[in-house]
Amino acid sequence: MDYQMHDREYGEYHYKKKKHRRNYSLVFLSIFIILAAIFVILSLTILFPIKTVIITGSSVYSASDIKNTADIKDGQQIITLKSDNIETAILEKFIYIDETKVKKRFPETVEIEVIPSTPAASIAVADGYLYLSASGKILELNPLPKKDAPVFTGVTLSEAVVPGVTIDTAADTEDMTDEEKADLSAVALVLEVSADLPENVREKTDYIDVRDRGDIKIMYDNRLELGIGGLSDFEYKLGFLTKIIEDKIGPNTSGKLTMLSTGGASFIDSDGLKYNERKFEANKALMTAVTDETSETSSVSDSS
Repeated sequence: MDYQMHDREYGEYHYKKKKHRRNYSLVFLSIFIILAAIFVILSLTILFPIKTVIITGSSVYSASDIKNTADIKDGQQIITLKSDNIETAILEKFIYIDETKVKKRFPETVEIEVIPSTPAASIAVADGYLYLSASGKILELNPLPKKDAPVFTGVTLSEAVVPGVTIDTAADTEDMTDEEKADLSAVALVLEVSADLPENVREKTDYIDVRDRGDIKIMYDNRLELGIGGLSDFEYKLGFLTKIIEDKIGPNTSGKLTMLSTGGASFIDSDGLKYNERKFEANKALMTAVTDETSETSSVSDSS
């Protein structure tokens, strides 16, 4: 029996075998595409209907209010749910929510996590105090400062900064107006100072004057004005000054404690400040009298 196969016959056999394999691959691919299409259609129409919506995270708003704002329809397929739209809707409606995360838990559950806004500072303005969250959101305008949030004075903001507005301190300033840049700079300064304020200082801080960012002042314990200087080494300088208060000044003395550029500090008590003020006024009055006398002499000379 002859088992030999000629080269031509073998080539034809090998070609037919490869062709059959290619046909099988096309069949399998076609079947896969059809099944995938069927799965997608079913997922968008029948499969994975949402049956449970869970609201997590603390908030001043009720879970039902948040759920209603999410506006998830009965029987809506979880795949068609647009998380970004829900997050935006919740943030736009509820000022005291800083962040929202929508999570799809297949096959039928949606979890909405809300992160509340916490006032990080109270900014003194003409009509009261603007409550500012750590994310840069203006929460409300209130006639009274927020308890446990440091009060800032000397902050200049535009009329566009109103409750509900968020100042993104990490935003690109290239296309901003000068007014928008000024608002961003002011809010960034407030948030940075507030974040760097140690708890032991925060508890006794009456207000922080940031009118001059190179000469930040803190009214401490309603009796001491702390001259911090600029933001550089802010925490260190606060720690240094409060250590002086504890070890040298004590709990009953009032006055002005100023950080020096040399690394030391200068303190003048209230009596010294009053003396300096009286001395200044006396010198000012003397200079005014001398000026008036000089003016009168000059007038007499001119008339003669």
